[in-house]
Amino acid sequence: MWDIPARPRSGVKNCHAVGVYSFVFDDDLRMFACLNWTALAANDYGDTVGFHNHHRDLTLKPVFGEIENIEITWEDNENGTRPYRLWSWDSTLRGGRGRFTSTEQLHYLKQRTVRTLTQSSRAVSLPWARLHTIKQTSKQVGWFVREGEVGTERETFNFSRNNLRSWHRQANFYEELEGDELWAVWSEVRGYAINARKRNAGLRD
Repeated sequence: MWDIPARPRSGVKNCHAVGVYSFVFDDDLRMFACLNWTALAANDYGDTVGFHNHHRDLTLKPVFGEIENIEITWEDNENGTRPYRLWSWDSTLRGGRGRFTSTEQLHYLKQRTVRTLTQSSRAVSLPWARLHTIKQTSKQVGWFVREGEVGTERETFNFSRNNLRSWHRQANFYEELEGDELWAVWSEVRGYAINARKRNAGLRD
């Protein structure tokens, strides 16, 4: 299930945050990767990539490095914490403009649940409706995301404490990787993945 593919079908850089790569292998499997520290390293409270759900159930599995999967629950009423606003996301991957639109809904943080994930961790299943975000906790990290069959065609949610109206002006997000650039970046990512697998196998021997 978690074999390292020889090459991706496509890829993008600056996938929502600068320095985050996304590679697509088939309709159900992709990999996210960071080759240096990114803003995801400061994503403890969803201030870089807000708390969000997905269109389909997901399974997460790190290939190299370490991440934290962070999930939340809300308070029903204002509790003195900085509120999270619900933002509507118009995805370029679905033909949209790549922008967030504010709504009037505010929510207040009740509890964070943090789980550290490494190559030796069991894969984590996320139902499509569950809100989560990812924190980068090692300089080089890559993790598989496999989509399941269960999901929704409804709009997904994104909750952030930040004003996201001008997010799309901050960088060139979702730039396609093509040709030699795609192969060069993927070769580096794949090298980290293969070396991590070899080290992990050596520890089991």
